[in-house]
Amino acid sequence: MFEINAEVLANTIHCSKNHGCLTTESSSHCLNIEIVKCIGNKLLFVKCNNGFCRYRMKYGHQSTICNCPVRIAIYNKYKK
Repeated sequence: MFEINAEVLANTIHCSKNHGCLTTESSSHCLNIEIVKCIGNKLLFVKCNNGFCRYRMKYGHQSTICNCPVRIAIYNKYKK
């Protein structure tokens, strides 16, 4: 299990997956999304075309951004 700051968890109020990314289970949808790059430790560019998430949005024609506070914290701390 990943350890994430309680404040970050509290700020992630729109998660429809009940913070499933906090487990190390390979079935976690958010952990299976390929991260292309991270900018400024605050913005994740990801490869994801399926499923709805309020923290994911299209950027341009081919890029997708994940701005989920928990997912960003996992990437910054664990590089996963």
